[in-house]
Amino acid sequence: MDKKLFISHATADANIVEPFIRFLKDGLGINNNDIFCTSTKGTLKTGDDFIVQIKEGLQGCKKVVFLITENYLRSAFCLAELGAAWAIEQNIYPIIVPPVTFSDLSRTPLPTVQAQDISSDSFTSILRDEMLKEGIACGSVTTTQFTSAVSEFNRSFDTTLNKAPQPLTADAQGYATATVVEYRKLVQNQRMVYHGYKIKEKIAPVGINEKNTSHWLLHLAKNGLFLTANDKVKFRPNEITEDIDGLNGDRLFFATDLWGVDIKL
Repeated sequence: MDKKLFISHATADANIVEPFIRFLKDGLGINNNDIFCTSTKGTLKTGDDFIVQIKEGLQGCKKVVFLITENYLRSAFCLAELGAAWAIEQNIYPIIVPPVTFSDLSRTPLPTVQAQDISSDSFTSILRDEMLKEGIACGSVTTTQFTSAVSEFNRSFDTTLNKAPQPLTADAQGYATATVVEYRKLVQNQRMVYHGYKIKEKIAPVGINEKNTSHWLLHLAKNGLFLTANDKVKFRPNEITEDIDGLNGDRLFFATDLWGVDIKL
């Protein structure tokens, strides 16, 4: 059973898997026969031993793609599948699906493995480039075909996960409270050092176009404030700033008034 891709996913995530498989075929030119995915019709035939087919699929494919969702992390079978691929040193490609974050990979054997975020604006381009380099994607897909497939994938994915950002609710003083899921130190120059905090909630201030929303808060490093994953933060996102190197093009909201909740300085 020699396939190019083995799609490791939770059965409950068929609504995410289907548009992803469609993008692999339409946007990357990967033949359906080169994809092992148990949610795809025809992959498993009547009478097939499910466990045997999974084992052979993992061992015989060129790359294992993990679609890591909340359902995936709750599934003992999915985690066993992930662990098996890791143990046999398979060529793996982890993809996290919000609200799962990179820090959640600490619950798997992959805490230090580079992963992709399926909701990132650059996800489809990175996936295409990396699959082309490994000879998995088809180089004959035209720019028009790829662009069309990306648009369809984004529409399907946004609908599936209901990604339309909602403004965080502010209190009477104008503060919003959120949960930190990731931290990055950002150095613009010797005098300007920032803390970058990714929060679970998406920031969509009133009056800001939806395409300019973000999960990232930017704060000038000062007063010894340092927050990590699961800390609570309150802020007033009152100024937009351009991207700073290190966040892969993600937009940042500069918060001049930002505080940790229940954090002792």
